[in-house]
Amino acid sequence: SVLAKDVRPIVISKRTDLEKAELKIWDQKYVQKKTSVKDQEISAESSQKRFPELRYIGQMHGTYLFAESEDGLYIIDQHAAHERIMYDRFIRQQKPVPSQTLLMPLFLSVSAADVDAVTEHRDEFLKLGVDAEPAGETSLRVSALPADVEDGEAEAFIQDILTLLEENRSIKTSDLREEVLHYAACHSAIRAGELLNIRQMREVILELLNTEHPFTCPHGRPCMIEVTTPELFKLFKRT
Repeated sequence: SVLAKDVRPIVISKRTDLEKAELKIWDQKYVQKKTSVKDQEISAESSQKRFPELRYIGQMHGTYLFAESEDGLYIIDQHAAHERIMYDRFIRQQKPVPSQTLLMPLFLSVSAADVDAVTEHRDEFLKLGVDAEPAGETSLRVSALPADVEDGEAEAFIQDILTLLEENRSIKTSDLREEVLHYAACHSAIRAGELLNIRQMREVILELLNTEHPFTCPHGRPCMIEVTTPELFKLFKRT
């Protein structure tokens, strides 16, 4: 596990606490300036819960982040947390989702039914940053993806969309948008097992607590668990 050695717990209070020079690469990869969290206390007014001041503790197995407050402990799944952050960012965008053109188009062998489904929803996919078109009766040519989806995640992202269309051929446009944004958030989020430095972890926690639903990811699984001090006392049979 990675712990903040030889330093006192760092209070996460304002965006300006972060050293921007050290976060330049992180911001370029994960943070969109137009939707970044403003200089404010780390609380989530929109989630109907006023969060206490948190102090970062450390990271475990490159997967879980730990923070403490005066009232207890917060355990955060970094992938699920960043997935929530990215989804909320995508869903707020009223304009078409920014796309990136692949250096080399991705060609996929699929069923004829998949080709028909992609063709039927092509206009909506373009608005979502996905440029996929038939390259034959059973082949697709993918030339662009949402800007935040990593190149290495491209094929898995498209396969998720094809599975969605296969399971629901009559999907509504609004539902298609929501599901595609779910997948885009998942495939653009930091991964489990990815080691983060202290400032990157603080950024994740800060942005998570300012999302609409900080305790669950877009797919409904937990991304943050709160363990109160009385609950910890009970676990250790303390009075």
